Amino acid sequence: MVFISSRYAMDKVESKARDYIAERADLLGAIRLPQTAFLKNAGTEVVTDVMFFRKRLDGEAPAGASWQNLKEVQTEEGPVNINEYFADHPRWSSERILSPAPCIKKKSTRFFRWRGISKTTSQKR
Repeated sequence: MVFISSRYAMDKVESKARDYIAERADLLGAIRLPQTAFLKNAGTEVVTDVMFFRKRLDGEAPAGASWQNLKEVQTEEGPVNINEYFADHPRWSSERILSPAPCIKKKSTRFFRWRGISKTTSQKR
């Protein structure tokens, strides 16, 4: 099976959806596309994950890569929690953190990129 989703399927703190899928299938691998992958054809900047799964047979033990949890990684802007699969396999993600993402700046929020993902942190004033 192949799932195409925003990065939130793998990076969301709440793991209900990941747990549900992991009960039924094993992650074979995933690729994180850059934030600008759909800019030209859809006019949007969104980090997209392409995830490859193998449905488990009845009674078959779980296998495959670890991907249900988040892991903290250090960036130039400080620590960021991302899916453990991309923390352990950074070559399957497209960009490194460079600066606050210019495409989406809000008054109360800062967005950072680390290998193609955005992190939201509240600014204290």
